[in-house]
Amino acid sequence: NNLKNFPKTFTRLQNLREISIQENQFVALPPELGTISTLVTLNFDHAILRNPPPEIVDRGLEVILHFLRKLYDSRQTGEVDLKGLDMENLVAGEVWTTQIITSNVTKLNFKNNRLNQWPVFMCERISTNIKSLSLAGNKLRGLPIVFGNLAGLTKLNLSSNHLKALPASFSDLSKLSKLKLSNNEFNLLPPPVNELPALRTLIAFGNEFTSLPAQIANLSKLTFLDLSTNQLQTLPPEIGALTALSDLRLSHNDLERLPPEVGGLEALTCLHITHNRLVSLPA
Repeated sequence: NNLKNFPKTFTRLQNLREISIQENQFVALPPELGTISTLVTLNFDHAILRNPPPEIVDRGLEVILHFLRKLYDSRQTGEVDLKGLDMENLVAGEVWTTQIITSNVTKLNFKNNRLNQWPVFMCERISTNIKSLSLAGNKLRGLPIVFGNLAGLTKLNLSSNHLKALPASFSDLSKLSKLKLSNNEFNLLPPPVNELPALRTLIAFGNEFTSLPAQIANLSKLTFLDLSTNQLQTLPPEIGALTALSDLRLSHNDLERLPPEVGGLEALTCLHITHNRLVSLPA
């Protein structure tokens, strides 16, 4: 045969146990296949298939159906949840990623894969409707210089990677209200972070900060700041400008003193300062 598209009507046959579609021209399997729980055999031509990607196809029918079911569910939930699928290389996935990330999708979850880079096309071609993105638990060492194109983001999780810096365009994420940078390799708070006007939650524990920049005062809407388990030796007096701050976590650092300006944080309801080198507190 010379079929190019899998007939979606076949996916309504919920008692199917075996499908053979070899010697056709299919480049994609429909997400609806993931809803057929009775399927035990699926024969197709691996060479030309682009969706699912090879690293999913090579792991057998169970993983293929799990992947397709995730794509199917995204149409109802608006979330593409592909966490924990060990998809190491998205660079080769331009075809399938741009097909599945449609205008109704607002959340992307690529947590706990083995991604070593976030492709440029994922910043340039996916919908600006994306509000939430998780890239936690991967092997990222950097982000594309055009990462700021994801201007619709309000929540971003970059925890548990190998990041040491962020691109300048990161400051274009003007709607970002929650940012997780924990367990990376930053030795200073990346400058673009100080230019995020909507930021309310910043979680950056488990890095290598020794100090904070005075520009942190720009984050006037910040209500939650977690800098635990760094190497902080001092805090700038400008931290007193964070008048909306209600929760400040500084445990497991090397602080010997707190600036008097901390006493002016009148919205503060939670202050964690255990496991430092403090010998006194501001009067």
